[in-house]
Amino acid sequence: MFADVRKRLLPGLIREHYRTARAALDAKDAADAEAQFGEVRRMIDEAEKVNAIDDTLADMRVLVDGFLDLARTSRTLVAPSPASQPSSPPDADIPSKSQPPAAPTIFDSSAPGVTAPVAIHQEVPGFPLSLLTIVKTDVTKGTLEVLIDENGNVERSVMRDSVNPIYDGLVVRASKTWKYRPALMGDTPVKYVKLIAINIQR
Repeated sequence: MFADVRKRLLPGLIREHYRTARAALDAKDAADAEAQFGEVRRMIDEAEKVNAIDDTLADMRVLVDGFLDLARTSRTLVAPSPASQPSSPPDADIPSKSQPPAAPTIFDSSAPGVTAPVAIHQEVPGFPLSLLTIVKTDVTKGTLEVLIDENGNVERSVMRDSVNPIYDGLVVRASKTWKYRPALMGDTPVKYVKLIAINIQR
């Protein structure tokens, strides 16, 4: 009986928590929004376990993941940075430390003699239809910049031309799972910055 009641009530509770989380995000309370969206995500997972999930909740999960990223980013941007410590004056009696090794060179399409990386897995997520009812944008194209390391993994990614903050977060998160044959200078794998056009089909 308890399982049946929980299965019946969960969808309504999830939607209620979702509205509360959206209100917190609209009020720019990033910390509360992050907590609320995290609870919504947990409840959706619970609904899936008891077979109480439908297409609407499945779409909502995509939105919740995007809003979670947005809330975390907003909270990071407003968090106060730690106070910088005053640097100590140089002491002639203390031997100087050795210089750290130089960072590896990063190449791009303008570098001569470098073979660009080849995509093995590069699946761009589709634009969620349910997001169209919330977000009003006419932008259908964007540009993603990825830094591919010597092992063919995406080390860093950022949207240079934004489509939408929520969708941008979905693309950036997906890019962390992409895999490439690394760029080569001769026979040596090197780091490479690649620009990827993002086209939205509606």
